[in-house]
Amino acid sequence: MSDSERTETVEVEAAPSFATRQLVPGSVVGGRYELLALLGCGGYAAVYRALDRELRREVALKVLHPDRHTPGALVRLRREVAIARDASSPRLVRIFDIGTAPEGIYLTMEVLGGSLKERLRQGALPIAEAVRIASELLEGLAALHALAIVHRDVKPANSLLTSAGEVKLADFGLARHLDRDETRATLEHALIGTVDYLSPEQALGGEADPRSDLYSAGLVMFEMLAGRLPFSAKSDLGALLAHLRTPPPDLRRLRPEVPRWLARIVRRLLAKRPEDRYSSAAAALADLRARRSALRPRRGFVRSLVAGFGIIAVAGGIMVGVRSFSPPRAEYSHLVQERDGTEPRGLTRRGHAR
Repeated sequence: MSDSERTETVEVEAAPSFATRQLVPGSVVGGRYELLALLGCGGYAAVYRALDRELRREVALKVLHPDRHTPGALVRLRREVAIARDASSPRLVRIFDIGTAPEGIYLTMEVLGGSLKERLRQGALPIAEAVRIASELLEGLAALHALAIVHRDVKPANSLLTSAGEVKLADFGLARHLDRDETRATLEHALIGTVDYLSPEQALGGEADPRSDLYSAGLVMFEMLAGRLPFSAKSDLGALLAHLRTPPPDLRRLRPEVPRWLARIVRRLLAKRPEDRYSSAAAALADLRARRSALRPRRGFVRSLVAGFGIIAVAGGIMVGVRSFSPPRAEYSHLVQERDGTEPRGLTRRGHAR
């Protein structure tokens, strides 16, 4: 079962037939959006790259599958749009509009280059790149948490990449405002989130808070650095039990070049008890930024180092020049004064006058 197919619940269900749900490229949705290519397809919706004929720009068009056209699905889409507008941040995907058409219920958002999930298919990331992406992911979470919004589905598939490789957090359909009761009903009899990236408290069916997002972010960081998740299980139940009982493996045993401080940050994010994690995404981000500078030399230090080498090189050149152009050594061992008061004359080391 894929990540997207088990996003909202771990109940066993028949795998949907995506082929009958996909619209054909060239189709026009809502008389406005011309489909150019399929970007991705899950159990909830399909996402297409499309041309907005009115504004003459490309967008990502998310179209719900026909069997997902329920009141709950509409609530989820409206929530996604509202949260994206409330929590505007360069680290969150922008959502433009929501609408209905004969082709289905849809929303439009900015089109990006791909997802972190696709990037991870190539294996573990370079450490500096993983730290940068983790910082950007925490920036997005900090923007949400500042508005008392919990994402509840942090994972590589929801971490979209720009053409420059920067990450933007997407899919706010499961997010909820902590100070509202708008989504509490969805917590009953269902697990919210994706099983492989659930926090222990979510695995127990409890309510998620910002520290739950941090646990999921820790799983994403572990996967970026190790090339695999910390827990492997053959079933959803096994994955849930691992989140609850199994301590994560030592990251440095899997990848020795990971700095100790970075392994400690990941380990703290993956603490089983929420109170043992960072208190907020902002706190985790501050710690990561403070340590991140150790991965690269500071510009001032590099300039000083280069200048220092330059001074040494110039000094060395001067010394060579001094040696090259020093006057010849005296040919005379000493001078003797003539008795008639004339100029002294020199004697060689063998005593011969010159």
